[in-house]
Amino acid sequence: MKKSIYLLYSISVFILGLITGCTPTKVFNLEPFGATNSTVINGRTVVKESKDSVDIVASFVGLYHDYAVFDIEVFNRTNHDLLVAPKDFMLKPFNEDKTPYFYQNQEYVGYLAIDPTEEIIKLDNRMVKEEKRIKTAKTVNTILAIAGAVTLIAGATKSSGYRETASARNTMALGETMLRFGLTKGAVDRSLYYSRMDQYASEKDVWQHQTFLKNVISPNSSLRGDVFIRYTAAAPLMQISFPTQSDDIVIWFEKGK
Repeated sequence: MKKSIYLLYSISVFILGLITGCTPTKVFNLEPFGATNSTVINGRTVVKESKDSVDIVASFVGLYHDYAVFDIEVFNRTNHDLLVAPKDFMLKPFNEDKTPYFYQNQEYVGYLAIDPTEEIIKLDNRMVKEEKRIKTAKTVNTILAIAGAVTLIAGATKSSGYRETASARNTMALGETMLRFGLTKGAVDRSLYYSRMDQYASEKDVWQHQTFLKNVISPNSSLRGDVFIRYTAAAPLMQISFPTQSDDIVIWFEKGK
């Protein structure tokens, strides 16, 4: 009887764990609203706004680290070349009534989009620093390990006698500690080095595959790619702006509930 009760209790706990474990995680989403033109393509709302013979077509893709990612295409319908850069786009947070978003009495003015080329340069510099750091660490760790080994051998070769034996033990203990520390630190340094280099290489690969870079769009042509912009997660509304000759093209997004 006790076994049956215990079995029933275990099954109940297991089922409860499955139910709570399968609770869907809320996905962050930005949905455009109030656009002049909009359509749904493959479940994603795509909007278009125009001004001064420039069209901006945009949709929210998702999140990457601290960035909101937007699929954006700029159409140049003017009769002259149009210079476009990722940093032309700004994402600014707003309250539900479209007033500026404040946190602790400080207005959030928004963020400019990330330039992938600049990010690649930053990552290259970080990787160079990691190479220098691991080389320096290898030198220090090798010196420490060799010093430990020399100290250990020196202690082992001391002559017998009570005082000399005690001193020899202390010397050997010090040498062993130095040797172990040098070897252990070397393993930790290498692990950290490979971890950071993998991270930097992964991030660099993302930026290298971006197609929305600073470029000149000729008349009746367009440029499309993903645009990465830091976002304010707590803000209920966000606005993307792009400058034109007379004013900004703006597209509003509201955070999914």
